[in-house]
Amino acid sequence: MILIAVLLLAAVGAATAGVIVGANGNIIFDNFKETITASGPWVFALGAACGLIAALALWIGRIGARRNRLRRRQMRTLRKERDREHADLAREREELHAERERIHGSPSADETESEQDEYAAAKR
Repeated sequence: MILIAVLLLAAVGAATAGVIVGANGNIIFDNFKETITASGPWVFALGAACGLIAALALWIGRIGARRNRLRRRQMRTLRKERDREHADLAREREELHAERERIHGSPSADETESEQDEYAAAKR
Protein backbone atom coordinates (compact mmCIF):
# COMPACT_ATOMS: atom_id res chain seq x y z
CA MET A 1 0.00 0.00 0.00
CA ILE A 2 2.80 2.42 0.84
CA LEU A 3 4.45 1.69 -2.51
CA ILE A 4 1.19 2.47 -4.34
CA ALA A 5 0.81 5.73 -2.40
CA VAL A 6 4.39 6.79 -3.25
CA LEU A 7 3.86 5.97 -6.94
CA LEU A 8 0.61 7.96 -7.00
CA LEU A 9 2.29 10.95 -5.37
CA ALA A 10 5.12 10.78 -7.91
CA ALA A 11 2.58 10.68 -10.77
CA VAL A 12 0.76 13.71 -9.33
CA GLY A 13 4.06 15.58 -8.99
CA ALA A 14 5.00 14.79 -12.60
CA ALA A 15 1.57 15.90 -13.84
CA THR A 16 1.83 19.12 -11.84
CA ALA A 17 5.28 19.90 -13.23
CA GLY A 18 4.09 19.13 -16.76
CA VAL A 19 1.11 21.45 -16.48
CA ILE A 20 3.13 24.31 -15.00
CA VAL A 21 6.00 24.05 -17.50
CA GLY A 22 3.90 23.28 -20.58
CA ALA A 23 1.15 25.87 -20.11
CA ASN A 24 1.50 28.44 -22.87
CA GLY A 25 -1.89 29.96 -23.53
CA ASN A 26 -4.99 31.03 -21.73
CA ILE A 27 -8.05 28.90 -21.19
CA ILE A 28 -11.44 30.47 -21.83
CA PHE A 29 -14.51 29.35 -19.89
CA ASP A 30 -17.86 30.41 -21.29
CA ASN A 31 -20.59 29.68 -18.70
CA PHE A 32 -23.94 31.32 -18.12
CA LYS A 33 -23.25 34.03 -20.71
CA GLU A 34 -20.06 35.01 -18.87
CA THR A 35 -16.54 34.56 -20.22
CA ILE A 36 -13.69 33.80 -17.83
CA THR A 37 -10.09 33.66 -18.99
CA ALA A 38 -7.40 31.93 -16.92
CA SER A 39 -3.96 30.49 -17.47
CA GLY A 40 -3.30 26.76 -17.37
CA PRO A 41 -1.44 26.76 -14.06
CA TRP A 42 -4.27 28.73 -12.39
CA VAL A 43 -6.88 26.27 -13.63
CA PHE A 44 -4.74 23.39 -12.45
CA ALA A 45 -4.14 25.01 -9.05
CA LEU A 46 -7.86 25.68 -8.56
CA GLY A 47 -8.68 22.09 -9.52
CA ALA A 48 -6.08 20.76 -7.09
CA ALA A 49 -7.43 23.01 -4.33
CA CYS A 50 -10.97 21.77 -4.99
CA GLY A 51 -9.71 18.18 -4.87
CA LEU A 52 -7.95 18.78 -1.55
CA ILE A 53 -11.05 20.41 -0.09
CA ALA A 54 -13.20 17.48 -1.25
CA ALA A 55 -10.75 15.00 0.33
CA LEU A 56 -10.76 17.02 3.56
CA ALA A 57 -14.57 17.06 3.59
CA LEU A 58 -14.71 13.27 3.14
CA TRP A 59 -12.15 12.80 5.92
CA ILE A 60 -14.12 15.02 8.31
CA GLY A 61 -17.34 13.21 7.40
CA ARG A 62 -15.70 9.88 8.14
CA ILE A 63 -14.52 11.10 11.53
CA GLY A 64 -18.03 12.39 12.32
CA ALA A 65 -19.64 9.10 11.28
CA ARG A 66 -17.20 7.16 13.49
CA ARG A 67 -17.93 9.46 16.43
CA ASN A 68 -21.70 9.04 15.96
CA ARG A 69 -21.33 5.24 15.77
CA LEU A 70 -19.32 5.22 19.03
CA ARG A 71 -21.84 7.52 20.71
CA ARG A 72 -24.74 5.26 19.69
CA ARG A 73 -22.86 2.23 21.01
CA GLN A 74 -22.23 4.01 24.35
CA MET A 75 -25.89 5.05 24.63
CA ARG A 76 -27.00 1.48 23.93
CA THR A 77 -24.66 0.20 26.66
CA LEU A 78 -25.85 2.84 29.14
CA ARG A 79 -29.50 2.00 28.44
CA LYS A 80 -28.84 -1.70 29.02
CA GLU A 81 -27.09 -0.93 32.31
CA ARG A 82 -29.93 1.39 33.36
CA ASP A 83 -32.55 -1.27 32.59
CA ARG A 84 -30.53 -3.91 34.43
CA GLU A 85 -30.25 -1.63 37.49
CA HIS A 86 -33.98 -0.89 37.40
CA ALA A 87 -34.70 -4.62 37.28
CA ASP A 88 -32.32 -5.22 40.20
CA LEU A 89 -33.97 -2.45 42.23
CA ALA A 90 -37.43 -3.83 41.48
CA ARG A 91 -36.32 -7.31 42.55
CA GLU A 92 -34.78 -5.93 45.76
CA ARG A 93 -37.94 -3.96 46.48
CA GLU A 94 -40.02 -7.11 46.09
CA GLU A 95 -37.65 -9.05 48.34
CA LEU A 96 -37.82 -6.32 51.00
CA HIS A 97 -41.59 -6.21 50.72
CA ALA A 98 -41.80 -10.01 51.10
CA GLU A 99 -39.41 -9.91 54.09
CA ARG A 100 -41.43 -7.14 55.75
CA GLU A 101 -44.64 -9.14 55.26
CA ARG A 102 -42.96 -12.19 56.73
CA ILE A 103 -41.72 -10.22 59.76
CA HIS A 104 -44.70 -7.95 60.40
CA GLY A 105 -47.50 -9.85 58.80
CA SER A 106 -49.74 -8.56 56.02
CA PRO A 107 -49.46 -4.76 55.52
CA SER A 108 -52.50 -2.60 55.93
CA ALA A 109 -54.19 -0.99 52.93
CA ASP A 110 -52.86 2.47 53.95
CA GLU A 111 -49.25 1.25 53.96
CA THR A 112 -49.65 -0.36 50.53
CA GLU A 113 -51.09 2.83 49.02
CA SER A 114 -48.34 5.01 50.49
CA GLU A 115 -45.69 2.64 49.09
CA GLN A 116 -47.32 2.83 45.67
CA ASP A 117 -47.34 6.63 45.86
CA GLU A 118 -43.66 6.67 46.81
CA TYR A 119 -42.85 4.28 43.98
CA ALA A 120 -44.77 6.43 41.45
CA ALA A 121 -43.01 9.58 42.68
CA ALA A 122 -39.62 7.89 42.37
CA LYS A 123 -40.36 6.85 38.78
CA ARG A 124 -40.99 10.46 37.78
